[in-house]
Amino acid sequence: MGRVLKPQNFSATKASFWFQALDPLVLPAAKGNLFRGLFGVWWQRQGVASLSWERLFRGKIDDPRAHAEGIQFLPNWTLSVSDNRTYLQSGEKVRVDLTIVGKELQVTLMDFLLALETGSRNWIVQLGPKEHLGRAAFLGATTFDPSQGTDTWFFDPEDDFIAEPVIVDWEFVKILSAQLDPRLVTIEFLTPTRIREQGKLIDDPSFPIVFESILRRSLAILRYHCGEELEINTADLLVRADNVQMVEDQTKWIDWGRTSHSQKTHMRLGGFTGKVSYQGKLKPFLPYLALAQIIGIGKGTTFGNGVVSVE
Repeated sequence: MGRVLKPQNFSATKASFWFQALDPLVLPAAKGNLFRGLFGVWWQRQGVASLSWERLFRGKIDDPRAHAEGIQFLPNWTLSVSDNRTYLQSGEKVRVDLTIVGKELQVTLMDFLLALETGSRNWIVQLGPKEHLGRAAFLGATTFDPSQGTDTWFFDPEDDFIAEPVIVDWEFVKILSAQLDPRLVTIEFLTPTRIREQGKLIDDPSFPIVFESILRRSLAILRYHCGEELEINTADLLVRADNVQMVEDQTKWIDWGRTSHSQKTHMRLGGFTGKVSYQGKLKPFLPYLALAQIIGIGKGTTFGNGVVSVE
């Protein structure tokens, strides 16, 4: 049986960037992709070296162990916008959530703030598709404090005020895990979740498939971004996952795509959304399900994919 998941060096923060429309704004449904693209352009304007770009933005991993596992890129951050509106009137606000994990947490957060400062004019940015560009003001950034259940401001561009973001450790994951029922859980895929198995896209959210994706991502994040060398019997966990039943499936597939100007290709990034419930002996899996709420599931998490809640 695998050891209990108890990382010693895990750390994470959730920062929310707030923007207020100065003009009526037309926004795409895939807003995570919109803001990822903007940050990419802004980072390039900073003149970052190509190696820094590969490491910071694309998450290139220079570790032979990762290459042996087929991992070339593993960003330590996810970007998401949990807002379904595609039109904002002047004065309305939109929030962009940035979650960062691991040893380079502070550096990565500062890189995002510097990119935003570089890409704006007096903290005013252009948002929307080319044919409907409008202005938005960056109001500042908040950080989520789980002990209070509230967001607090840690960056104000007008006052040049910057404070330490709230950083959580594994105790927070344990709290999330303890809130889950060890016999019945429901995962809600809030944004399209994209899982591949043997190179093929999966549209079946059965527990063995979903959990294997969570397990792979969790162990990779903990090893390559947190420096954790964990002795986990993954084979045992995967066998146990086969005994967990899907008792309700309310998911549907949502397709969307983006054009990568750097790679000069059109990328399909669809996935399943909605709720699915699982029943069985779930206790060994709860820490991983709790962690998935922080680091996301599947492919394309820097584009806004794979955001989940578990209850």
